[in-house]
Amino acid sequence: MLAEACAVKRFCDTVDTMSEQQLCTRCKKNPRPNNGSDPRRRWCNSCHAAYVKEWRAGRTVTDEGRRRDICRSYANVYKRRGKLVPPGACEWCHEPGELQMHHPDFDRPLLVIWLHPACRREVEAKGAVLDQGPALIREVAASTRSPRRKRSEILAAKRAKEGQ
Repeated sequence: MLAEACAVKRFCDTVDTMSEQQLCTRCKKNPRPNNGSDPRRRWCNSCHAAYVKEWRAGRTVTDEGRRRDICRSYANVYKRRGKLVPPGACEWCHEPGELQMHHPDFDRPLLVIWLHPACRREVEAKGAVLDQGPALIREVAASTRSPRRKRSEILAAKRAKEGQ
């Protein structure tokens, strides 16, 4: 009987402590989300939504910023798929190391020059013009796809196969 009381007591203490820890730290009313989101998140969904709305109110994205974001996103997709692969060395100092993408032209997202972070800052500060030859070759290699066949060609090939 005593062992059961201790077990229940410990369980009750844990439940009380957990429920206090699970409340939103901003409004102190709603429970924090427990749906696999960031475990460090301390606010409930409504408080978080209100904060994000406030934060975004004073930050508008310009057309130029949107163009740059789209360009970077497009290039990152190709990088994840393995179509856009960084070379072994920086294209400015020719030393190996961590490389970042640099877009000299945001209208051509696959035209990427790979630079060290320090070299990239130096290039952007100087406004230097980089040799785009290797980058142009990589752009063409990344964007090549197998040619699409027309529907009529597919049907003709199917009919020829069935006729054999």
